[in-house]
Amino acid sequence: HFNFADLCQPTTCQNGGTCNRLPLNYSCSCLPGYSGRNCETDLCQPTTCQNGGTCNRLPMNYNCSCLPGYSGRNCETGVYNLCQPAICQNGGTCNRLPLNYSCSCLPGYSGRNCETGVYGCYLCQPLVCQNGGTCNKLPLNYNCSCLPGYSGRNCETGMYDLCGSFPCQNNGTCNKLPQNYSCSCSPSFTGANCESGEFLCTSSPCANGGVCTESGCHFHCTCQPNFSGSNCEISRHFNFADLCQPTTCLNGGTCNRLPLNYSCSCLPGYSGRNCETDLCLPTICQNGGTCNRLPLNYNCFCLPGYSGRNCETDLCLPSTCQNGGTCNRLPLNYKCSCLPGFSGRNCETDLCPPTICQNGGTCNRLPLNFNCSCLPGFSGRNCETDLCLSTICQNGGTCNRLPLDYSCSCLPGYSGRNCETDVYNLCQPAICQNGGTCYRLPLDYSCSCLPGYSGRNCETGGSIYLCQPLVCQNGGTCNKLPLNYNCSCLPGYSGRNCETGMYDVCYPNPCVNGGNCSRNVDGYRCQCQLGYIGRNCDQDLCGSFPCQNNGTCNKLPQNYSCSCSPSFTG
Repeated sequence: HFNFADLCQPTTCQNGGTCNRLPLNYSCSCLPGYSGRNCETDLCQPTTCQNGGTCNRLPMNYNCSCLPGYSGRNCETGVYNLCQPAICQNGGTCNRLPLNYSCSCLPGYSGRNCETGVYGCYLCQPLVCQNGGTCNKLPLNYNCSCLPGYSGRNCETGMYDLCGSFPCQNNGTCNKLPQNYSCSCSPSFTGANCESGEFLCTSSPCANGGVCTESGCHFHCTCQPNFSGSNCEISRHFNFADLCQPTTCLNGGTCNRLPLNYSCSCLPGYSGRNCETDLCLPTICQNGGTCNRLPLNYNCFCLPGYSGRNCETDLCLPSTCQNGGTCNRLPLNYKCSCLPGFSGRNCETDLCPPTICQNGGTCNRLPLNFNCSCLPGFSGRNCETDLCLSTICQNGGTCNRLPLDYSCSCLPGYSGRNCETDVYNLCQPAICQNGGTCYRLPLDYSCSCLPGYSGRNCETGGSIYLCQPLVCQNGGTCNKLPLNYNCSCLPGYSGRNCETGMYDVCYPNPCVNGGNCSRNVDGYRCQCQLGYIGRNCDQDLCGSFPCQNNGTCNKLPQNYSCSCSPSFTG
């Protein structure tokens, strides 16, 4: 006595669908974005559009509006994937960014692509060799001895994937371990591979007094007399209109009458013929995660710092952040706040290794950096520059080291920053007369007179020796006079003895870069400052930057030396 008009109940077509009566049947006209016989399927699930895409409902369909850089029906394809193979060198991990990428480098490496090795003797940091590999120190390098089944510079590549054969049964999740795997089982399943079902009879799936018996991954109902069906739900002596009893569909499910049968539309998070299976068991989401019911499924919203299908993975383990760093939980991630002087994703890089500050300098840790406090007389980022080089103080002066500077204690008669100035040079021009030659003495001078002259300054001439050879200089001719003489000078010279040129070879000074000009028989000579050579001191020995790899060039008399950066010699 079943009335087919009853097929269009208020709850027959779900999610706002409209029920249409047909001869001995019905159909549902669904709103955009819903499908199924009863409009029970929502095409726009939270995870339908990936990578931040937005789901748009269409009649019996949907489409995704993707964020920039993604495409595909579900925004699953990255258009601008700059993480090409091997772009991050030396075992670095490539992180995709919008229209860009970044590299997370292994300890001991830096640079945009992890191409730069830092402090060769510290490359064997903890965990640099992955998956149980052993780190071997080499000069300015390292290599890894990998366990069987792993390869790569840092043993990061598994030669075989134990999860590749999907060993976890009944929708279990496979977790990779070093040379092994483990299974996170779905509710009601246990065992190493989730092969055993438990608690299948807990929800009392057998109706009408039927007895539930578990058998492996299934259950069986032994029905009371006059009842049949997989759940003992069918009475052999009833009106088929009685199939939809108030307790037929459990956990809020809606009973749908069908010809000689029924079906249950379950609330999200429940499944089974009678909606008897609760997918959101109290302990399914671990570590404080919240279970969200979905049609015939569930997912877990994890607290910051936890991940995994059931929030089972704690990203902030006690050993995650090294060297005293603090682990901060983020949604599906973590971040380490490092103590001053340490850096890296896990604070694994010590910026103050023992030899970073040279010449007795002290290393000071700063946030993500360091600096060196140098002993007096040393400077540079690593205190590599010795300000008191052996030749810095000239003319016998003594070098005194000062904080980031130096001073020279000069011998008597010398002054200047480097004792380069002779204070008591009493050999002034023409102090020795009549062609005499001046010789410097400590705080004094003496004159070597030409033949026929005498006196402290050769000012006295002898009457018979006045025209001695060379008395007239620069090619001049001596003319004898009574008790005297005079000189006929060549063009361009003047003076009693033709000693004065009408032009001075040292004026203007031909010696550049601070060189001192002095006259000689060849015209002039340049005494160059430290680090310069050439007739006019015009060649800077440090000007061509001969010291490689950030070495510092130190100027010496007619030479140079290099103070090398750490880890470099030569």
